[in-house]
Amino acid sequence: MSRLFYDPEYRRPYIGVRLPAQQLADLDQARIELRLSRSEFLRRAIAAQLQQLHAAPK
Repeated sequence: MSRLFYDPEYRRPYIGVRLPAQQLADLDQARIELRLSRSEFLRRAIAAQLQQLHAAPK
């Protein structure tokens, strides 16, 4: 049985995330300075976090 909670073959995978107002404001401030959409900012942040996890010694 797969441990995935979504179908990786689905055409439009989606993650909905609720954030506290201050955290969302901080996210928007950072992404606007970088001229990125919220989606692109979060894609990059998630990719960086995953890369860090994979690079961490086990």
